[in-house]
Amino acid sequence: MKETEKTEFKKSVSELKESLISIYAILNKHGTGELYFGIKNDGTVI
Repeated sequence: MKETEKTEFKKSVSELKESLISIYAILNKHGTGELYFGIKNDGTVI
């Protein structure tokens, strides 16, 4: 997996504020998207 314009990775829920901003932007632009927690930006699962 890798990050795209419709897919966002966050290391943990401690990044919740940034996550919400990201998913709002994705949904406003594309109308659909995915947000995953526990994955680094390079796709490595932690």
